[in-house]
Amino acid sequence: MYEQLVSIEKISNKKFHYFSINYELFPNPAQNEVNVRSLMSEEIITLRISDAAGKLLIKNELLINLYLGKLELNLMNGIYFVEIINKDNKHEYKKLIISNY
Repeated sequence: MYEQLVSIEKISNKKFHYFSINYELFPNPAQNEVNVRSLMSEEIITLRISDAAGKLLIKNELLINLYLGKLELNLMNGIYFVEIINKDNKHEYKKLIISNY
């Protein structure tokens, strides 16, 4: 799907490098729900959504079925960071913008 280098530096100052992108969030900006597209047709992933200060706001398991999962959100306008963890404990990080205008 996408082949690029992603580098994320977490609060612990550890750097993570990933060479493939397995997940896509859309729409982004989102309002009250976000879809997750996966390269896997079926899987269960864990989503951890944090605010800009690093505070964990949502931790949820999400079922991906036919390459797609949907998560309903109740977040204020702003920028959030989404950590996606698959069954192999691989982590991927995304930025999510919430705009309820």
